[in-house]
Formats: sequence, structure tokens, C-alpha cells
Amino acid sequence: MKIAFMHYHARKGGITTVISEEWNSIRDSCECLLVSGEENGQIPGLDTVVVPGIGYDRGIPPLASPVEVADRIEKAVRSRWPSGCDLYHIHNPLLKKNSIFLDVIKILIDRGKRVLLHVHDFAEDGRPASYYRNTEYPADCHYAVINSSDYEALKASGLTQAGLHLIPNCVRPLPIAQVAGERNTILYPVRGIGRKNIGECLLLSLFLPDGCSLGITLPPHSQRDRAVYENFKAAALDLALRVQFDVGIHTPFEKLLAGTRLFITTSVKEGFGFSFLEPWTIGAPVVGRRIDSVVGDFESNGVDLSHLYRSLYVPEGAIDRFEFASRFRDSYNRMRTSFGLAPLDLKDADVVPGSSQGGIDFSLLDEVFQISLIRKTAQDKRLKYSFIEANPWLLDLFDSERYSDTLIEKNREAVLRVYGRESMSKILLSTYESVLSVPVKQSIDKKVLLHQFLSPERFRMVVM
Repeated sequence: MKIAFMHYHARKGGITTVISEEWNSIRDSCECLLVSGEENGQIPGLDTVVVPGIGYDRGIPPLASPVEVADRIEKAVRSRWPSGCDLYHIHNPLLKKNSIFLDVIKILIDRGKRVLLHVHDFAEDGRPASYYRNTEYPADCHYAVINSSDYEALKASGLTQAGLHLIPNCVRPLPIAQVAGERNTILYPVRGIGRKNIGECLLLSLFLPDGCSLGITLPPHSQRDRAVYENFKAAALDLALRVQFDVGIHTPFEKLLAGTRLFITTSVKEGFGFSFLEPWTIGAPVVGRRIDSVVGDFESNGVDLSHLYRSLYVPEGAIDRFEFASRFRDSYNRMRTSFGLAPLDLKDADVVPGSSQGGIDFSLLDEVFQISLIRKTAQDKRLKYSFIEANPWLLDLFDSERYSDTLIEKNREAVLRVYGRESMSKILLSTYESVLSVPVKQSIDKKVLLHQFLSPERFRMVVM
């Protein structure tokens, strides 16, 4: 088979890494080419052709019409294969990074090209600036997603089982540390953007064992995320929390791993969820917050993540419930209006969920509430004890002896077996055969899809 991968760019990281792993998993079975929208970046060893009309345009007028860009794509592919490719495997097309990209894809479909649209991120999932408000998503082609939750969302929105595929990402083993050292760090290997819920990590640092510290690897890029991140840094410094920020900037990753006792994640939103899998490849447990929409897939494939917590309850009386409800309601409705939806008249009971402890999940708070509560808890032992009463698992969250060699080896084996290149190869080749042999007539109801993601239950203010 001749496969033309396509993406806006080939910059280091993210989707480029995914494409690289896919190519490496099928390179012995398929001829592959990458169609990129930018000159910058490449995947070593993978032939690349550049079509500038599919790169990021960020409001800049299109360089050419959709028909002209589709012509250029086909011409670029024929420069490698005179008869063209068998299939276009297009990554993350539903984010509006290029104003005419969907029109270009529709033209390729209308010309009879076999197309697989591989969705990693949905604009509907809290990214209004990347939402195609007035453009329908391509119809009568095959789609793929990276987790079962997204699969079910697209099925509910009109796609059929014959034309919808689940392609999980490939997990590369982390580098094994060659340098011995004391393992006293709880490592959060992330860029500190809003959905990574950094404030919760700071609160959890108040329950670290003696001699341990928590390390966050990288700062965010965006101005808004950076401002919030700097506020967390300032609070941590002021309170003398055992948290180190930006530890990955000047220290090689392998050296960080040499000093890592456990990995942690407090994220409230992930696409695939590498952070739940990668640590096990080097025999290191991962602790922290569970995300049902991604963890369910891993557990069904034999990865035991039953120790992750679902909620971190705020003790009753620690925050003003009505002020929280008002702020949550306003924030949620700003999100709705940013997608062109009318506000909802949410009652306090709709946004202040009850629990057996009578508390509110810490992840529902915005950064202002979070910093205030971190300060109170750091300075008031009674409040700290109240957190333990509401969340007894805090007592042994960071106890590495909880995680037996048997559990670690079981999870390591499952991750490498299910999410390694051999498994990826089988899934991709099977999917490609379906795309080539099974024509589909299907379309996505965008209104239904939007409501799948914008329910109050899924909303978190830290992501705004």
C-alpha cells in the first residue's frame, strides 16, 4: 500500500511524534510519504513534500483556492508515485488551524480519493478558537479516534461502526536512567498548561513524605497559561512548598528519571493519556487523578490503575459554596457562548455536586480558589487534617511500597504488548484495509457532537 500521511506541519513533538511512530510501525509493509504544510520540521527517514496551502494560516488570507491546493497535493504525491497514493491518512483535521483545510479534504473525497481522518483533538472539547462554526465536517469518508470515549461521541453524532476506527497511540519506552541517584522526586513531566491542573499538584505536595519533593518539568507557552503558572510559582515560593518548577529546562530527562521515585498526574483532560502509561515502561508507578474517559481503555487492556483517585474533596466550609457556584456558572456559560450556544440557567444544585463527604472536587475550582485554598491548608493544620478525613487515600498516596513488583511488571508488560509498534502495525494495516475495501455513506451532526462535549459535568474552570 502507498500511504500519504498529511498534517499542517512536521514540527517536533505532538502529532509529528505520532506520525513517526505510525510510519515506523508499517514501513516494512507500506510505502509512505508525508505531505506537510510547512518547510520547517521533518521526520528522519520519511520522505516529505511541502504544500504551503495546508499549513497554519491563523487568520491570514488563503494562499490559494481549495481546488488549487487539492491540485498541488495530488501533484506533490504523484511526484513520488506517478499513479498517486492508495490512501490519505490525515491527522487532526477538525481543528481550525487552516481556514480552507476541510474544503480541500472534501475536494479530495469528491475526486474519489480514499481518506482516513484521524482525530486526536476536538475543538468542541474546550477550544472555541479552533472550531469550524460555519463549516460541516467531511462526509462519506472514514474516521479514526484515539480513545473509546471519542469513539462513542462520534457514533452518537452519526458515524457508523463500519466507518469509524479506534487507533490508540504508540507508547515508546522511556529512557532507562544510567546514572544512579537517590529517588526522592515525585515527577510531573508536563508543560504546565491549564488542563494539567497544577494547583492540585501543589495542594498534594502538602502531603509528601519527609525528604521528598515534587518536580514539574516545563512552563507553558501561551500568555494566559503562563500568567496562571507564575501565580502558582509565586504562591509555592511564598509558602515554602516542596515543589520545584521548570526542572526539565536545564536538567537532561534521563537525569531527572534517575532521581524519580514516582510519577504523578493531576490532569483533568487528556486525549490519549501517555502520562498513565509511559512510567511503567521503566518500572516506575504513576499516581494521581483518574480520567475515566481515557483510563477505561487502558484497564480493559490489562493495565491496573485502580489506585488512582477520582476526586479530591474540599472539606465542608473551606470555601464559599455559593460564590463557587456563581463563578462556575459564569465561566461555563462563557464557554457556551464562545461556541455560539445560549447560556444555561444552572441552579446551584447543578454546579455544586454533593458527595458522601459533602465536599466539592478540587478540580472544579478555578486558579483563584485553588491558590486561596492552598494557602489556607498550608497555614492551618486543622484544615489539613480535614482534607485527610475527606480523602483518606492522602495518607499513603506517595508510599512507593504500595506498588508491588508484581503490579509494576504486570503493567509494564501490558503497556509494551498492547501499545507497542507491533500492535500499532496490526491496527493500522487492518484499518487501511477497511478504508480501501468498505465505502461508507456517513456524516457528523455537529450540534450533537458539540453537546457531547459541552455538558456541565465535563466542564473545568482551570481549562478556560
